[in-house]
Amino acid sequence: MFNTRLKQELAALREEISSLQQVRESLDSEMLVLSLSADGRIETANHNFTEQMFYASASLAGLHIDELVPAHLKNDEHYRRFKTAINRIEHYSGTIRLLRGNGQEAWLRSIMQPILDSTGRVLRISIFSSDLTRTIESSRDHENLMSALMRSTAVIEF
Repeated sequence: MFNTRLKQELAALREEISSLQQVRESLDSEMLVLSLSADGRIETANHNFTEQMFYASASLAGLHIDELVPAHLKNDEHYRRFKTAINRIEHYSGTIRLLRGNGQEAWLRSIMQPILDSTGRVLRISIFSSDLTRTIESSRDHENLMSALMRSTAVIEF
């Protein structure tokens, strides 16, 4: 009886691990993924991240995530919230602006999740992102166009 219960529990745990692995694989295939150490150093970057951000995987390993943040954004509210979450080992959801390998900025919609062991020690910090750069730049272009039109046209209200 005791052995049967343990076998059932083991089977249930294996099933749960399998489900979680499937979710992880799906996220890894669709999103830009970074894995950081507890102190914020990049341990791994998936293929999507290296390809879309124009980095070689080897060049990222060991860098602190701060090294990818443009200097003029170090006082940005989003960056401060992100940095606070890393320092406190907390979940974060929001926008992160990072430098691409070619020097251009990227707007990333990101979810950061600390992964802890059973004792509460940080194993790693996972960051899952989507690149919003084109969307934001397109939106800004539309705003600029609308502003220019409003400045250059006369509006008559009746």
